Amino acid sequence: MKQLKPFFIKLVALLALLVFFVWANSYALESDTVKNLVQSFGYPGVFFIAVLSGFNLAIPIPAIGFYPLFMELGYASWMVIGVISFGMLVGDAIGYLIGSAGKDALSDTKAVKYVTLLDSLHKKHPLLPYACLLIYAAVVPLPNELIVIPMAFAGYRFLPMGAMLFVGNIIFNVLGAFGIVSLVSLF
Repeated sequence: MKQLKPFFIKLVALLALLVFFVWANSYALESDTVKNLVQSFGYPGVFFIAVLSGFNLAIPIPAIGFYPLFMELGYASWMVIGVISFGMLVGDAIGYLIGSAGKDALSDTKAVKYVTLLDSLHKKHPLLPYACLLIYAAVVPLPNELIVIPMAFAGYRFLPMGAMLFVGNIIFNVLGAFGIVSLVSLF
């Protein structure tokens, strides 16, 4: 029973996040002030929100959660998904830069062991960490920096990481957009 407690806490948190998105989108769709504000910033505003959500370790709120609002305002579906995915990639790049800059300051023994594990994994199976990063970015609703920063510590190159992150972000946002639209249409 004690092992199930963290699972249930995460499940409740995920459900609370979904309820928040449904409520926030319903509120935003009824509020002319919110609509005008979002519309006044256009795609650059969507990009800025995506960068913030792409690099947000404290409160990871995916920008794609506001997809129904963007659709109501007449934004192009493929453009919103592309802009959000690219904005998230920029946020991930910021995390990578922080990880690269901070690898010399690593002193925590657990972190060193984790980075050593990543390094040995990369030497034995060079493509496996990138494939894992792609899958993580595509389906896990947690910040990509949880993987990106340690990979930067371990010395992984950003170009292949960026490619995997961008494809993973697109998949995540397509799943999020159409899953959220289906969920909102139920209410």
